[in-house]
Amino acid sequence: MKNKAIIVLLGLLLAVGMLLFTGQLNTNQIPKYRKSSPDKKSAKKRAKPIKKAWVSSAIFSGGEPGQTDVFNVPKEPWRLSWEVDGSPNSASLALTVFTANGVHEPILERNGIAAPGKGSVIIPRGGNFYILVSSYEANWILTVDTR
Repeated sequence: MKNKAIIVLLGLLLAVGMLLFTGQLNTNQIPKYRKSSPDKKSAKKRAKPIKKAWVSSAIFSGGEPGQTDVFNVPKEPWRLSWEVDGSPNSASLALTVFTANGVHEPILERNGIAAPGKGSVIIPRGGNFYILVSSYEANWILTVDTR
């Protein structure tokens, strides 16, 4: 089997050599392919990063105004999602996210969230936080998600 493959290969080489020698195969007719450098825009289009899925790291629920426990978000950004249930004519929810680093700085306020409904917001920084919940005749669920 090896000998047969060697004979076929030698035959092909001999045929190409004869074509070159007799001038029937001109190397100028063989297309030449050069390595090209892709432009940066097309390289960015091809190399799309894979987005990681959101993972719930804390869930809070209730039916009255209150304050959540302090929670830590080690990675940024993170997402705060909410679901509100109650009478469409009267139930409402308001959220204020505070830092829990001694300063208690409000970093996000969402007022007038109507029931029933849901929504979310991306918060660009990590750290320790708590959420002040103001609700009126509404049941609510808050979810803290990270990637």
